Amino acid sequence: MKKSGSHLLKMKFVQLFLCFLCFCIANDLSTGCSDIERKALLNFKESLTDPFGRLSSWVGEDCCQWHGVSCNTDRGQEMKLDLRNSFRTNKAAEKKSALRAKIDSSLLNVKNLSYLDLSMNNFGGSPIPNFIGSFRTLRYLNLSFAQLGGTIPPHLGNLSNMGYLDLHSYLDSGYKLNANDFQWLRDLSSLEYLDMGGTDLSAVTDWLQQVNC
Repeated sequence: MKKSGSHLLKMKFVQLFLCFLCFCIANDLSTGCSDIERKALLNFKESLTDPFGRLSSWVGEDCCQWHGVSCNTDRGQEMKLDLRNSFRTNKAAEKKSALRAKIDSSLLNVKNLSYLDLSMNNFGGSPIPNFIGSFRTLRYLNLSFAQLGGTIPPHLGNLSNMGYLDLHSYLDSGYKLNANDFQWLRDLSSLEYLDMGGTDLSAVTDWLQQVNC
C-alpha cells in the first residue's frame, strides 16, 4: 500500500509539472514578441531623438505591451508599429513632439511587420530607405507629413500585399519627395488607397499608363 501511495504521489507530481510546463510555453507564445524583435525595436528607439519621451514605455521583455506596438498572434505573430505623432493641437506642439533622425534599418529584424505608421514625425529630409521594400508582409504604410525627401524608391513595388500607402507631404516644407516614374505602382496588386499629395511628379512621363494598369 505504501509503495502504491508513493507511486500515485509521484504521478501527481509529474502531472503538475507537465501542466506548469505547458502553461509556461503557452504564456511565452502568447506574448508574440521574440527576443530578436525586442532588441530590434530597442535599437530603433536608440536611433531616434524622442524629445517628449513617447517611447518611454519601451522597457521590459514583452514588446507587444509597449506604446505603439501591438501583436496579432491570430495572424501568425504579425506585428503592428504605430508611431504616428498624435500631438496635433497646433503646429508648434507637433514639431516639438515629433520623433527625429532617420528610419533605421534595425526594423528589418521585426519579422511579419504588417502595419507601419511613422507619419507626422520629422526625419529631416532623409530619403525613404530602400529596405522598406523588404517588408513583404506589409499591408499598411503611412509616411505622410514625416519630412522625408528625395526620390521615392522603386523598391516599394516589392510590397505586393500592401493595400494602403500614404506619402503625402507638406507643400510648404523645405523637404519634398519626388518620383522618376510610376512603374513600381504596377506591382502593387493589392493597393486600394494611394496618397502622394505634395510629391514632385514633374519627371514622371508614364503616370497615366501605369495608373490605368
